[in-house]
Amino acid sequence: MDAEWPDEVLRQINYESFVHYIEKAVYEWSQNDQTVIGNDSDEACVKRLKYPENYWMKLRDIVSGLSGDGEFNKPKLVQWMLTGEFDTPMDLVKLPGVTFYQSMKNIL
Repeated sequence: MDAEWPDEVLRQINYESFVHYIEKAVYEWSQNDQTVIGNDSDEACVKRLKYPENYWMKLRDIVSGLSGDGEFNKPKLVQWMLTGEFDTPMDLVKLPGVTFYQSMKNIL
């Protein structure tokens, strides 16, 4: 998670524990098959993802949701993390993919 965050954010984060515990939660979450519902050419699409596909999908979602879309306006998920909205890393990991997308686009 090599996000370009401002210094005031970077000073609040212990990267070793931050990244380690989120990755650990993603790994634990990914050990169960995940069902993804989306659209594929306007037809309903249901996919069953297994480890490691669901692991990499979730890491991609989290990194995008915490990084923003290029112009840093402190994505909402970063704000929530800094104010203690998540009791555990798993609370962040369990969010649906659309939430990370909305955070990245600052429409959350």
